Amino acid sequence: MKKSSILFSTTLSLLLFVGCGGGSSTPTQKKVTVAQALLGPLSGAKFKITTLDGKRVIAEGITTEGSKTDVNSAGLIQIPQDVKDALTKDLYIVEVTGGKDIDSDDDNVWDANPIDNRGSLHLVTSGTVLQKGSYKINILTEIVFESIKDRFETDTKMQLHKLIAQKANTLLKSADNDGDVNGDGKIDGWDLIAWSPAKDKSKLKVDYNSDLKPIVDFIHDKQDISNFIDNLF
Repeated sequence: MKKSSILFSTTLSLLLFVGCGGGSSTPTQKKVTVAQALLGPLSGAKFKITTLDGKRVIAEGITTEGSKTDVNSAGLIQIPQDVKDALTKDLYIVEVTGGKDIDSDDDNVWDANPIDNRGSLHLVTSGTVLQKGSYKINILTEIVFESIKDRFETDTKMQLHKLIAQKANTLLKSADNDGDVNGDGKIDGWDLIAWSPAKDKSKLKVDYNSDLKPIVDFIHDKQDISNFIDNLF
């Protein structure tokens, strides 16, 4: 296949592997409505989509800068239809780097002084998810990515799906205790890509302020977060 390199308005460095916990690799009935890069929304960040081994760039671009008033208009990732049509059920990496965090306190109000983001977020997911355009790249997807990236070359797709579900159950409350972000009755990778820091902090099993906010700050400053990941898992 040809390398597609496309520049359009959407970006952020975030890599997450999305899947269900032990079922089909392409679950259905998910409630995520947009593709967006979030610490707070990352306006004008660079993004790229690559094959799982990182050797081939499928698409690249910039996240939307937004309206300067509506925080939900910023950080959106838009993939041209011809690129979507060429995707398969294989796994891909979405990486989002830089940009400005326009709602760093997660109050759904555009900050007067957005924070420069120097680091990256990641998501590993199937072409099916990218085609639907319904996912969030966020601090949870980055944490999971960092904790499993060494397994990409050795584990099968199904093994990675199960591993993602295990990590999700460590980070989120149980489904019967209000941890079910996407409302499908279970906790797995779909909940990670549905999670929003502005509205879903109560669904975390970990404490956002003590466990996750320091990681967000380190990403803003492009610092190593590996010690935080080790402590979480």
